[in-house]
Amino acid sequence: NTLIKSEVKELALKLYSKYMANNRGLFLDKTPRYYHITDQLLELFPDSKYIYLTRNPLSVFSSILAYNFKGDIGQMLSQQDRLYDLFLGPLKISRAKNIDIKSRVFLSYEDIVLDPQKELQKTINGLQLSGFSENLGTYAVSDKFRNSEGIDGKSLVLHDKVVDNYLDSWSNVLNTRRKRVAAFDYLNLLGAKIVDGLGYEFDQLKDQLNVKSHFFISPCGRQMRHFLQEKNIFGASE
Repeated sequence: NTLIKSEVKELALKLYSKYMANNRGLFLDKTPRYYHITDQLLELFPDSKYIYLTRNPLSVFSSILAYNFKGDIGQMLSQQDRLYDLFLGPLKISRAKNIDIKSRVFLSYEDIVLDPQKELQKTINGLQLSGFSENLGTYAVSDKFRNSEGIDGKSLVLHDKVVDNYLDSWSNVLNTRRKRVAAFDYLNLLGAKIVDGLGYEFDQLKDQLNVKSHFFISPCGRQMRHFLQEKNIFGASE
């Protein structure tokens, strides 16, 4: 409905304008779950600048498992919102590379932690930004947020700059055969087209799991496959 879209856009711009007071020229709006409305955002705000951030799918899988569900894979796979994160998010980002957007930049977590200055400069150049100092790359968590639920409390407060300590932490989380087989089935269900489209090597990731190919999908794999079929994730988005 054109009227509804117009009203939504007007409301968003009104809210943004309040935060952009005092001569602030930019407003950053972010949340991982904007993948749900990627197409709508592009339609309503075609002149905005977009940043797409990817991470190794195995790292995403293990991070959700460890941080949100304390290693309980059965509990994780019973949460539909997390299954959307694992499947719909990567699908939407991989498809975004084929959409004509005026100003955008694609970043990966791995590139950022290995060379943060280079990636920051890539972002500044790609989004045609200016007025930034050379001392980028450090941060401080304000007292207001330090003890709140608004930040990732497991590590953010431990550092004041980007670190690469967590690059391969997924291997420590996927510490049982059941978890590794579930991750193996996750990659297979996600598929080479999406994984490669995100900038990762599908076969290499599977090899790193050190799981022999099996003819029958695991119970965890069946649970994920049922979700994909029930929600028609790939069929509705191709």
